[in-house]
Amino acid sequence: MSKKLRPVLVGALGTASVAAIVIATPALSSAAPAPAPPAAQAASVLASGGDLASPEKKEIAMELVSSAENSSLNWKAQYKYIEDIGDGRGYTAGIIGFCSGTGDMLELVQAYTDAVPNNPLAKYLPALKKVNGTDSHSGLGTPFVNAWKQAAATSAFQTAQNNERDRVYFNPSVNQAKSDGLGALGQFIYYDAIVMHGPGNSSDSFGGIRKTAMSKAKTPAQGGNETTYLKAFLAARKVIMKQEEELLGQLDFVVASVHSKLRMPAKEMTPRMLAAVRNPHVRVLGHCTGRLVVGRGRPESEFDAEAVFTACRENGVAVEINSRPERLDPPMRLLRLAAELGCEFAIDSDAHAPGQLDWQGYGCERAIKAGIGPEQIINTRTAEELLAR
Repeated sequence: MSKKLRPVLVGALGTASVAAIVIATPALSSAAPAPAPPAAQAASVLASGGDLASPEKKEIAMELVSSAENSSLNWKAQYKYIEDIGDGRGYTAGIIGFCSGTGDMLELVQAYTDAVPNNPLAKYLPALKKVNGTDSHSGLGTPFVNAWKQAAATSAFQTAQNNERDRVYFNPSVNQAKSDGLGALGQFIYYDAIVMHGPGNSSDSFGGIRKTAMSKAKTPAQGGNETTYLKAFLAARKVIMKQEEELLGQLDFVVASVHSKLRMPAKEMTPRMLAAVRNPHVRVLGHCTGRLVVGRGRPESEFDAEAVFTACRENGVAVEINSRPERLDPPMRLLRLAAELGCEFAIDSDAHAPGQLDWQGYGCERAIKAGIGPEQIINTRTAEELLAR
């Protein structure tokens, strides 16, 4: 299962794949050319866009994937990125989303340490080994986050990230695409898929998607038509992406919260939040500003609050009153705005342990202070009433 797939991509082709189709070469025009004879497959790779590994095309590929993952073409800005996005994989970091819980962050730091023994991250290798396979921060925490950012400012760690990206994702996907007789566009489509869905041969990984596509159409290397095959590949990928949407439909109650890229501009964050609120499965918009008000703190995300809260009212989505002491989200001015716009609310403790359930009282106090009555709070309803929507 992909560690990179994001709900915003569900039900449609990934942003990067769509971009790839927009810049399609003549070999992928609507008027499909006749299949090239097997002896001409090597020539067809060059004819349909050349080699994605060439420096200028590789740079474009990095920018396109970054546009889907980070809403920015500046992929190099992600070397220093690190946060826990709440997906059960611990820290997610760097240019390709290396995760402390899935082993690839451990492999990266080990490779970096092999090259530069006295680096800021070397002392965290024992902790990374212990947390591998979990979402734990044990032995890591703020000191590790700071060390990551310190290392990311060095060319040695940037090179290590590039090398791991190429070893695990770029080289395998591009080499496989070339073996399948695909040009630069097809090579990019493979790379985008392996980044989003992960390497491997399960049905929802890159290898499984390719296997499904090959059951529908021949690759150019097999004598097939490149356009026909890539359409089959993208169709197979779309099926996998829609499965996450179908999974949401199997849940009794869905809360949507922003957990990554909290500092993106309002013009990008607002449509992101509106898309979540308008999803028919979503019932609550969680900690809408993402702020933290204790310790080093974290500023509020920027978005058009009136537009988002209006969409919540129109789509029957409650606004969470987050009771966790370090969040207390939304701030009072936004809580009052949501109430004025006619929103409903869900008071949530955001407990991560049984003893934290008592925090819900803080949310009740904030609701009273904002003039929100019991009739506006969905916690006061029975389970049957909540599920009747």
